[in-house]
Amino acid sequence: MTLNGNSQSLADTLLFLKPFTLIENRSPEQNPGLNKIHISSKESFNKPYSLAELLGRNSPAFVKQYSPGNLASPSLRGTGSAHTALVWNGVNLQSSMNGQMDLSLLPAILFDEFLIQEGAGAASWGSGAIGGTVFVNSNSGNSTGLRLIQNSGSYGFRQQAADLSVAEKRIQLRTRVFRGENLNNFKFVNIAHPDKPLEHQRNAAQNAWGFMQDLNLTLSKKIRFNASFWKQKSHRHIPPILTVPHSVAYQEDESLRATGQWIYEGKKSSFKARIAYLKESIAFNDSFLNVESNNNSKSYIVEFVWLRKINEKHNFEFGHIYTLNRANAKGYGDQEKEQNRPAFFTSLKSNWFKNKKTESLFTLRQEFFDAKAINPLPSFSISHLLNDFVSLRGQVAATFRVPTLNDLYWLPGGNPDLLPETGYSYEAGLKLNLIRSNNWNSDLNLGYFSNQVENWILWVPTGSYWSPQNVNTVHSRGAEMNLNVAGKINRTLGIEFTSHWQMVKSTVIKNEQYPLTVGKQLIYVPDFTSNSNLSVNFNNWRLNFIHSYSGIRYVTTDNSEGLPAFNIFNCSLSKDFQVSNQHASAFFQLNNIGNTTYQVVVRRPMPLRTWMAGISFEFKT
Repeated sequence: MTLNGNSQSLADTLLFLKPFTLIENRSPEQNPGLNKIHISSKESFNKPYSLAELLGRNSPAFVKQYSPGNLASPSLRGTGSAHTALVWNGVNLQSSMNGQMDLSLLPAILFDEFLIQEGAGAASWGSGAIGGTVFVNSNSGNSTGLRLIQNSGSYGFRQQAADLSVAEKRIQLRTRVFRGENLNNFKFVNIAHPDKPLEHQRNAAQNAWGFMQDLNLTLSKKIRFNASFWKQKSHRHIPPILTVPHSVAYQEDESLRATGQWIYEGKKSSFKARIAYLKESIAFNDSFLNVESNNNSKSYIVEFVWLRKINEKHNFEFGHIYTLNRANAKGYGDQEKEQNRPAFFTSLKSNWFKNKKTESLFTLRQEFFDAKAINPLPSFSISHLLNDFVSLRGQVAATFRVPTLNDLYWLPGGNPDLLPETGYSYEAGLKLNLIRSNNWNSDLNLGYFSNQVENWILWVPTGSYWSPQNVNTVHSRGAEMNLNVAGKINRTLGIEFTSHWQMVKSTVIKNEQYPLTVGKQLIYVPDFTSNSNLSVNFNNWRLNFIHSYSGIRYVTTDNSEGLPAFNIFNCSLSKDFQVSNQHASAFFQLNNIGNTTYQVVVRRPMPLRTWMAGISFEFKT
């Protein structure tokens, strides 16, 4: 991760500071062996996307979404939702209770950078980073200005947001706030009814608010401090499944996330100390079923990193991170449960030969789980530039995931004797620079990956309740392709095209308890996914066409039942207006143009055609 003390240009009297150049070996940009997918911040600048929608439209990630605004979890390369890490400003946000992160709760408008790193990252980011890692960053900005946003859409959707940044000589501040509401009573075809009637979604209204505060303070030419504070709350009604006539259930989610880090940079050595505090609260109520549940968790994280530049070719890094998770829930017998996870990690980033055509990264992590050492986690990545047009990459890595607090302590069913999931991953890739000219650029990434996980944790029926067991060995493997084309036809007309394709076979290769599942595809893992985005830019107009495809998803472990494949087409038209140093932008968007009836999760309908529109104003000094 590159940390820069940005110079300011607000007035001639401002002090221009030397930029910081601390680049951690753990930064996704520093791993030469893994495929990385950047999502342009233009996609979320003023559009009311959740992180679930943003990833689903612009990446190969499969997002398992129960319905718009409800639980949405990512899956990369055929792994489970708990096998994808979500890292915000260097902090892993995966829940200590269930190992997941609900992406529908995260407005993309809060973040400035989006990057997906496909492949194993456990040696760098710890438990759960098996299929890949999603990085989202917020920053304090480098100019003074104000942005106001108003978005509207089908079925009572409304969202307002404001973004205020202040930049002075040594301090930058940025405050973002948002508020949204949605009746969410969209139309859908009830395919569970013999007549397939057109119905409205019921008990699905939502509202949410939140704010984020970023601070960057330059103390001297060598020392900087930055911090982020993020508070959010939402209230969601939980709609019924297709075969149930009504629902009165609702859920309230509240979170507080804070992180601060102190950075020192010398000529050859850098040091960073970070602390983070994560608090999550989920309250679920269903008066019809007489269910009321309150789940609360807290995580405390302390991290130290030392980076040493050995010479022009080699950078060495050593760090220690300590994570303490605490949670209480009715499912734990109203008793607080605790999990301690200290870890040490080290890495060596190297450039070989005079022309630096070969880069390598060796990483080693030793993690402890409740005072028990997990097998050391090595990872080796390498890339080689054959010529100006062809480059090769690859990685071999160990992986792991510790049981969550729910896995260990939930009553009834929790299993305190669970073993951590362990495994290994390898991949290889080829990048072709197809076109390089003054007006056009095009590159094609091809790759193959294989990921095997032992002691896969699965909740299985054991008498009158379900319990997690180490029953499976799972092997996910497949091939992927990423194509990018961008260029200008003339001074006013430009075209951008991106396309991501992925074929995945993720099967059980060992299951002593349920041998009939051996050789079967994991549930809710599509065998093929793709998404493509064509953007046509003319003057200050931008026209986007987005296509997403998801193959069949099995909903039973023996693959006897599945949800059919579906194609979704979306389009949007936006216009930028510039008056002096003030800026405005407006957009109109149609979703599911073809009025396709589909389900991502069985008996959870998705909307037919909907629209969204919005406008933003940006004022700079």
